[in-house]
Amino acid sequence: MQFNKAIRIAGPLRRPLRNFILNRRLKFPKLISLELTNACNARCIMCPRDQLNRKIGTIGMDVVKKLCTDASGKPLGKINMFGFGESLLHPRLIDIIGYVKKALPEVELNLSTNAQILDDKLAIGLLESGIDRINIDIDGVTRRTYENIRRQLDFERVNNNTRHLIQARNKLHSRVKISVTIIDMDITHGEIPAFKRTWTHLADTVYVNHYNTWIGIFPDRNTHEAGMGNSAFPCKNPWKEMVVNYDGSVAFCCMDFNSTIVLGNVMKQTVEQIWRGEEMERLRRMHLEGRYSSVMLCSKCNEFIFQSDSFWANLFYR
Repeated sequence: MQFNKAIRIAGPLRRPLRNFILNRRLKFPKLISLELTNACNARCIMCPRDQLNRKIGTIGMDVVKKLCTDASGKPLGKINMFGFGESLLHPRLIDIIGYVKKALPEVELNLSTNAQILDDKLAIGLLESGIDRINIDIDGVTRRTYENIRRQLDFERVNNNTRHLIQARNKLHSRVKISVTIIDMDITHGEIPAFKRTWTHLADTVYVNHYNTWIGIFPDRNTHEAGMGNSAFPCKNPWKEMVVNYDGSVAFCCMDFNSTIVLGNVMKQTVEQIWRGEEMERLRRMHLEGRYSSVMLCSKCNEFIFQSDSFWANLFYR
């Protein structure tokens, strides 16, 4: 954090460093979030599923293969094998992960799941699929807290499935990293110390995330100060992440669950063409100029609190 803040006072070095990073990131996304399905078996209180108006569907291998072709030989670092849905519901999940890993062996593959249906057979399949990291979202250490938040899911089943996954990973001597996540909000805040104690010696990483209001749909339930405002720096997402929906359409942001801003479709254009397209550049300029309010999707978003102490934010601190 001290290094990040030092960037603010780097004087004449800050601008050329910023320009260098911007130009490098315009070449190709560092991260692609690939929505395997937008179906879900949960109705979490912090998720706007009841406002989803996109058709429910699952990704086809044609989209997966086209994406891999476009990304081959490019400076892509990671693919999130999930979008606005529960990826374990895809009937060909293991096949998809295996294909992507074979096509893009140097790219990190990351899966996030609620683990409700992560039985022992599926756990072994995932551990042998080529996935690099599996994250389990577990909001709470008590049944009451968890099931009040992650509705339609079973606290004991999710905990047992997660523990069995870790045990299977250890037994197989697999290199797959396993992490768990809790969102820090008014309902969970008092359980975070116990959550850390419970999982620190089991999982590789324990993440405590901020609460996201989903572009202002929900009231802010964060329990901490936000830090810099969203006009102090451009959101890093337009320079980092490409969101590919199950039908190949590309949304502007991972918060855009209804794809209100569509930048193109990977079945009709290349990833690079979309990433460097006119609409993406127009939206980036608005962020660089601090005109969040001019982008309806961004005007009420609190994503900036995830970034306010980052190296990226301090490059642009106004």
